Amino acid sequence: MRINTMKRPTLAIASTLAMLAGPAWSQAQYANSDTFKPLIGKWQTKQGRISSFTSEASFAPYITDWTGLIYGAVMPTGQILFKSGNNCVLSGFAAPLASNGLWTFNGKLEGCQHEHMNQRVFGNMRREGHALVLEASDLPFAVGRPPVSYYLKAQMTPY
Repeated sequence: MRINTMKRPTLAIASTLAMLAGPAWSQAQYANSDTFKPLIGKWQTKQGRISSFTSEASFAPYITDWTGLIYGAVMPTGQILFKSGNNCVLSGFAAPLASNGLWTFNGKLEGCQHEHMNQRVFGNMRREGHALVLEASDLPFAVGRPPVSYYLKAQMTPY
């Protein structure tokens, strides 16, 4: 008589995974809208700024400084989508930091007329009174990217 010993370890692994998934499932069911409640809504500014700069003369054509309309929204899930008058689109997701007044975001800029601006961006969002402040900047240390830094800032009001 042959005994199949594979069922017991498989069953044990499945039981362990189910037990470990319990807290994760509970966490996944948490209402993110509470976390992002101060951010949720449509936002705009006419003085948003997107710029890039470099200290290397050979990359001088990469220097840009644009100021204008930026508008978009923060969803209850933390998803962000902002568009600017220079065709840049910022999309990504926010995450709360230790305090309830500061969030970080991870996203990407796409559609920018200056190709070097189309890249991954990381930044912060915070509330200042009735305004939402969106800021992102980066030093040019990423491998495979030209030595060009970027800066994005928008102090937006609801619309």
